[in-house]
Amino acid sequence: IMSTTCTATYEGDEMTVTFTATGKYYPQYDETDITDIDVECLEILGQDVAFSKLPIGLQESILDLSDGLEFWPEGQE
Repeated sequence: IMSTTCTATYEGDEMTVTFTATGKYYPQYDETDITDIDVECLEILGQDVAFSKLPIGLQESILDLSDGLEFWPEGQE
């Protein structure tokens, strides 16, 4: 079991979000358990946006986009 930084990307029509998380990768099952999800990069309509400056409700909605995404250890996407 290896603890590592994991990433996942949501690509919508108007928005791209790169998420990072702390993960435990289980190579024998090719699965990753993740915690502490954060937004590393946010782009809306082609413009970089400072995630921390968005209203809390909008931040939570964007974080919810990570549900269902596959997180992989960096370099193994």
